[in-house]
Amino acid sequence: MSSPQLLILDEPCNGLDIYSKEELLTSIEDMTAAPNGPTILYVTHHIEEIVSSITHAMLINSGKVMDKGEKRDVLTESLLEETFRVPVKVEWENERPWIRIKSPSANSYFQIHAPSNVTKNINERGSP
Repeated sequence: MSSPQLLILDEPCNGLDIYSKEELLTSIEDMTAAPNGPTILYVTHHIEEIVSSITHAMLINSGKVMDKGEKRDVLTESLLEETFRVPVKVEWENERPWIRIKSPSANSYFQIHAPSNVTKNINERGSP
């Protein structure tokens, strides 16, 4: 491949095992660190794939931009929860975000996000 100025990667780690994913992410990191490296547009649903050299992020939900800017300002627990509609915990290691689902009771999550008829059933039976 020649030396592109723009590289668009749409879910490039989809289907890869952990080792292959980390190898690919290392290659992406090397490309962005190279002098005259390409601008990368990286599309993913997995924020742990956002390597340290990726400096900015944009969160989109149903075609609506939730927020955009420097990745530490955008990839916050509150914005990710609003975007993905699930309670999350974000931890940063070497300028790379790692996400996990918080473990509140299932009832509290469904009461917030489920239609009222499902919530009613949860309250009556204790589960959806």
